[in-house]
Amino acid sequence: VSVQRGSISSSDPKSEQFASLAHAAQENLNNTKHDEECTFQMHTIPHGLNFGRVYTIKFASKAECDEWILAIENGMVHSTRLWKRHNLIKEFQRRISAWYLSRTVQMIITLAILGNVGSEASKLQIIPEEGGFLSEAFKTVDLSLTIFFTLDLIVNLAAHLGRGFFRRRWNIFDMVVVLISLAALRPAIYGVLPFSNSLRLLRVLRIERVLVRFRSLRQLINALSASLWPVLSAMIVVLCVIAIYAILGVHFYGQKQAIHFKTFSRSCFTMFQVTTLDGWSDVARDLFFEDGSMDGYVVTFFVSFIFLVAFTLLPVVVAVLLDTFSKENRKSQEKHEREQILESRKLTHLYALDALMERLMVCSSEMDLSKHLHLLFKRFDVEEQGVIRYQELCEGLYQLSFDPPISLTLQEYRTIVRESMGLQEENDSEQQVDAPTLDCRAWETMMRL
Repeated sequence: VSVQRGSISSSDPKSEQFASLAHAAQENLNNTKHDEECTFQMHTIPHGLNFGRVYTIKFASKAECDEWILAIENGMVHSTRLWKRHNLIKEFQRRISAWYLSRTVQMIITLAILGNVGSEASKLQIIPEEGGFLSEAFKTVDLSLTIFFTLDLIVNLAAHLGRGFFRRRWNIFDMVVVLISLAALRPAIYGVLPFSNSLRLLRVLRIERVLVRFRSLRQLINALSASLWPVLSAMIVVLCVIAIYAILGVHFYGQKQAIHFKTFSRSCFTMFQVTTLDGWSDVARDLFFEDGSMDGYVVTFFVSFIFLVAFTLLPVVVAVLLDTFSKENRKSQEKHEREQILESRKLTHLYALDALMERLMVCSSEMDLSKHLHLLFKRFDVEEQGVIRYQELCEGLYQLSFDPPISLTLQEYRTIVRESMGLQEENDSEQQVDAPTLDCRAWETMMRL
């Protein structure tokens, strides 16, 4: 200011030196103001694809900088509108799904299912007269439940259509039952589907949705479902043996005892009766000689069938069922225990890197641990500069596909580095942690400690 005002003589060498310094300082200040006016920064979110990076962009003039800022702001507005337009349905489905799967709504649906079962049982127990008060009351309850289940199906479709609705077999079952219930409301439908009113009773099977809410019952149902195919495979063998003996029965005894062996279907039913050991001796004695003496061929036919099917193959079917059931039940129990262990581990993790350190605990030796740490360092050092920065570490940890992903904040990183390097004084460590870089040796030391 003194130089600008001319209060210092320019003939004085010291004054000239001071004037030049002041002029340089003024130019530096002007350049700083110009840089601030022609520069802007873009901050990204910490958990996004750019992991909180800050981008600084400098322009030649303030007008160009303002033009870019305006273009970016307009682009943000346009992109936000476009994203909302494209994700409107997904956001709507997410909110509807969260509301539909809430505890209160599911409890109401459960009560409606139990009410439907109770209504059908009461109706079949009382058997009200057609046109009476109870009959009309049951019709009103049935209509109300049909409307309720229709709304339940509509909400379920709105929440999960395109997101796996048809992958669940019970969703398809619910849709079929609701459509049949709606069709049965029209009297004209009975001429086309006379059994539609009876099919509406399938709604009582929806009680399975109530049973699966209990873990023990859910394990039982899953184990029985998994046992279905192995048991069917064993039953095919049983049915083949029954068919063979049924054919032999038609050839041997079709003329002698037509009521039991005249046709293949009758013979099959007779052999199935013998399988259950229900009255098989009466069927066999009717084939004995007229004087009541025993026929050896008849005895061999029936006794061999009983030993082969009732005493051998059926126990095999039961054994297959028990073996598959026990295996599936054990798998379900182990899965539940693993989930509990993982949940407890998530709750007991004190540091963000605990999940990674648990993976490294499987190393068999010090050399093996060093090898794994070196491989991790090379994977994190994407720029191959021999050091990893905080951003590179965050990106590398995110790409390791942990569930949940490892999220390391800058404050946690500072704390871990400070503790591993033994930095006690805040002032001494601040400069080293504010620009966090780790070479391979420091990385290994940090992970080991």
